[in-house]
Amino acid sequence: MKIYKYIICFSCLLLLNSISGQANDHVKWTFKSLRVSPNTFEIHFIAKMNSAWHIYSQESSKTISSPTTIIINKNDRIQTGNIREVGKLISKYEELFDETIKYYCDSVVFIQNIKVLGSTPVIVKGDVTYSACSGEQCLPPKPIGFSLVLKN
Repeated sequence: MKIYKYIICFSCLLLLNSISGQANDHVKWTFKSLRVSPNTFEIHFIAKMNSAWHIYSQESSKTISSPTTIIINKNDRIQTGNIREVGKLISKYEELFDETIKYYCDSVVFIQNIKVLGSTPVIVKGDVTYSACSGEQCLPPKPIGFSLVLKN
């Protein structure tokens, strides 16, 4: 009889763990590349947030938020440019910290310019790290890996 209690408890813990893992997926990421000239590409990092959730801009204060970061793995065949953000940026002053936080609700696109040095195809890999927040909680920073092929 004791073994059945342990099996039931273990099963409940597994179920709760799988439910909580699904509940924390408040941001959906997609990645795509666009050729803008023979050797120049844009990588689009597209984030779509669930209702009431937001992610921080790259330019948000590191003191009171976790800015979104995009890291491209070292590759001698590419040259990276600045990353720009396209979306409805919300700036909110936090009096307690005497700082302004910047974030996006609904969706945002981070656009990375990349110049290919030589011939294509070239594989570009890296990570996007972000923190999703609602009015009630912030989840710890989460890295999402990506891999895209740039080709003419």
